[in-house]
Amino acid sequence: GINKIQVSVLNRAGAESYKETMFITSKVKKAAKPSLYLVTIGESKYKDSRYNLTYASKDAQDVKSLFGANKLYNEVKAFFYTDEKVTKQNIQALKQELLKAGRNDVVIITVAGHGVLDKNLDYYLATYDMDFENPSEKGISYEQIEALVDGIAPLKKVMFIDACHSGGIEKE
Repeated sequence: GINKIQVSVLNRAGAESYKETMFITSKVKKAAKPSLYLVTIGESKYKDSRYNLTYASKDAQDVKSLFGANKLYNEVKAFFYTDEKVTKQNIQALKQELLKAGRNDVVIITVAGHGVLDKNLDYYLATYDMDFENPSEKGISYEQIEALVDGIAPLKKVMFIDACHSGGIEKE
């Protein structure tokens, strides 16, 4: 559309020059709606059933349903992982999908499940087949979760983690 640009200057005494006015017509097309890359991870059932949760899988499904019907985006590319599909390999493979996102696209990652600290106080997201006594073996470290959004093109990316210890811990 039409843009009005008006320029003037002030000297040290505060006297203002005459204003120069220009009108410029922008012919840039309106930006297309971005795509949403939605990753929902919710784990209620574990190989070791002593650690099962009630609502984590449901939370992931609810988030997927909420954003799936959203009109703000050109399309929603949903990656949905619950229960036995929450493995270290599956989550790490998401990086290849997220690398396809464009600069103006949006990435949202939600995680619901157990968060576990190892003996060194390092944080791990519990996977379906994780040994809760040795989370570093099959658990997903915080650094691996964070690596999903590092180095991808979108400027708008957010991650929500609903799990114990997700707020971080100061090791010292």
